[in-house]
Amino acid sequence: MSINSYASSFQAINISTSDNYWSSLLTSLEQGSIYPSRFNFFQVPKTEKLLLKYLYLQQKIIDLLTNGCINELCQLFDAQIFTHSFRDFDNHSAINITFIKKRYEVFVWLKTMGFVEFENEDQCEIADLPNTDQTCIRAAMINIVHK
Repeated sequence: MSINSYASSFQAINISTSDNYWSSLLTSLEQGSIYPSRFNFFQVPKTEKLLLKYLYLQQKIIDLLTNGCINELCQLFDAQIFTHSFRDFDNHSAINITFIKKRYEVFVWLKTMGFVEFENEDQCEIADLPNTDQTCIRAAMINIVHK
């Protein structure tokens, strides 16, 4: 086997492995697996259309969580697109995202829908919040109950 032939075979194996990596990543993410450490959305090749579509949808959900869009999240939840296993690219749960971003109405809604923190996350301790934030959570609870 010539050196050029060997190099071509090696390159083909690398490409195949790379392609397999992205499809395997998509499959595992769809099953609720965590994102790889230091995952970079922008490193995904543009040819990986299904994975990119999945990631864009995930980013949309992250935006909805951080912007407090309960109605849209409810529609995605009802359509089983947004699920309890949802995580952002840093592997934070939906509960954790809304708690950190102080989107307390969404936080309370998620709790009523059965969302919880992941095992590896700090628990969202309402008692540790300032009184004003605790009051916001109480108000959110009243709003959610009356809807």
